[in-house]
Amino acid sequence: MTKKQKKLKTWCQFKQERFKNNPDEAFEYLKASLEQNTDMPEVIAEALKLLIECGFSLEIRLKKNKD
Repeated sequence: MTKKQKKLKTWCQFKQERFKNNPDEAFEYLKASLEQNTDMPEVIAEALKLLIECGFSLEIRLKKNKD
C-alpha cells in the first residue's frame, strides 16, 4: 500500500468512529432504531451493542437532556 492509498473502513467502523466523536448523533441513532424497529429486537440489540462498543453512555446523555 502506498502513502496515497487509504485503507477502506467498514460501515461498522465508520459508524463507531462517528459516534465516538458525536454522542448526540449516537443518541439519535439509538432513538431512531427504537422507533423504527419495535418489531425487530435483534436490530435494536445490534444498535445497543454498537453504541456500547463506542463507549456511549446513555446515563450521561440523559443527564445532559435534563439540564
